[in-house]
Amino acid sequence: MSRLKLERPLVSFDLETTGISIVNDRIVQIALSKISQKDGKFSHLDYSWVVNPEMPIPIEASEVHGIYDQDVVDKPTFKDIADDVYDILRNCDVLGYNSNRFDIPILGGALLKCGIVFPEETTKRIDAQVIFHNREPRNL
Repeated sequence: MSRLKLERPLVSFDLETTGISIVNDRIVQIALSKISQKDGKFSHLDYSWVVNPEMPIPIEASEVHGIYDQDVVDKPTFKDIADDVYDILRNCDVLGYNSNRFDIPILGGALLKCGIVFPEETTKRIDAQVIFHNREPRNL
């Protein structure tokens, strides 16, 4: 029997982007994994899109994530998938690594450009990096 009890669905997600600026850079890939619980039983769905960022992908970023300009030419823009992404995230809590400082702000900004407000006021944000650093402090 699992000790995990989800009050709301939980979406774990990760982004690949054109760089590290939450203001200037754009999403080139988004992967989401949604876990729901009903009557003690879990369901799990995965989603992933490669996205045309509508700007050149710097070679330094491509060398990190392996997505190059030629890989996104025929891919949807973020605006094309924004409603689908929000449908997955709506009324869920979110989990990521360094997500509070990077992934949530850049995703929220991309959704806002499409007229969608995220995160919602009720969205709980779980950042595994924060948990890791709290449990394994790096200090003298």
